[in-house]
Amino acid sequence: MVALGVLVAGVALALVAQFALSSWAESSQLDHDLQHGIIFVAGVGVGASLVALYRLGRRSASD
Repeated sequence: MVALGVLVAGVALALVAQFALSSWAESSQLDHDLQHGIIFVAGVGVGASLVALYRLGRRSASD
């Protein structure tokens, strides 16, 4: 279940980027842009893993 691991890691990464890195991101524009990049990458991972889990569920239901 790689997709489930990617989902958990993506959510954890998004939470860290949003809350733990917020004071760091306020120090400069580059750090702020990096924070947004990290959140974007986490969102792509979460989205891709949700699609994979959905497809896996649809395949199991059709068997």
